[in-house]
Amino acid sequence: MPTLYQRWLFALFSDRFNYFKAHFYWYIFLALALGSVLFLLERSNPLSNSTWLDSVFHVTSGLCETGLTVDNFSAFRLSSQVVVILAVQLGSPVMMSVMPLCIRRWCIMVKHSAKERARAMMEREREREAERAEDAASEIEREKERQRGGEDDNGVVSSPPSPYETSRPGGASRYEYMSHPPDGEGGRGGESYAEWQRERMHEIAMARRWHKERERERDLWTISGMVRRIRASVSSFPSLSISVSGTESHLLASSSSIQLQSVQS
Repeated sequence: MPTLYQRWLFALFSDRFNYFKAHFYWYIFLALALGSVLFLLERSNPLSNSTWLDSVFHVTSGLCETGLTVDNFSAFRLSSQVVVILAVQLGSPVMMSVMPLCIRRWCIMVKHSAKERARAMMEREREREAERAEDAASEIEREKERQRGGEDDNGVVSSPPSPYETSRPGGASRYEYMSHPPDGEGGRGGESYAEWQRERMHEIAMARRWHKERERERDLWTISGMVRRIRASVSSFPSLSISVSGTESHLLASSSSIQLQSVQS
């Protein structure tokens, strides 16, 4: 049974990025920041022959006028000075040596979680594309079977349908509407063709919209997408409209306009 200290060490040096480890890194970072502040206070003490605790005592006693003197406070000052010196002088080098490791591990954790999210998104997208491909293949196979003609329940092979046999109420099959639309604008055939055409255009629009959304999601995890979003956010501000090709001319024009305004004023 590992102790709490062993669990902390395992969370610090293991490659399993879990919830406890993320919060543990934040605690380590806060402890390192506190140790650094104490170390800097002890080093940048304005009083020459005393520690930062003496400085705090003098400032607080002068502001609050508690009446305490250094002699009355000597026992507490001595014990506190020993504790602070041991904590700062011995703990600060250790904290300073561990801080780069903790920051590096935290950066690796953030990068790993981003990669995991991107990988999961790509896996879901591949599964959806595979399902759509299977559905399309099965639909094509069923359509081919209907065109060739198949066996019924009694095992009798039916004759293949004629090209003008109705699988839709227009007088031809679904795929013949595109190449051979029914004659006449009115009537039953024209209405069914228009209805099928609207349905087909709606399916195409939905497929294009889906592909655009997938491209947008894929573009979120690329460097070019990040650069494109930064340029779009910069170009949204009128005062920051700086292009890559015309940066020098834009800066020259802005400087000349500033000079003209200063001369006119």
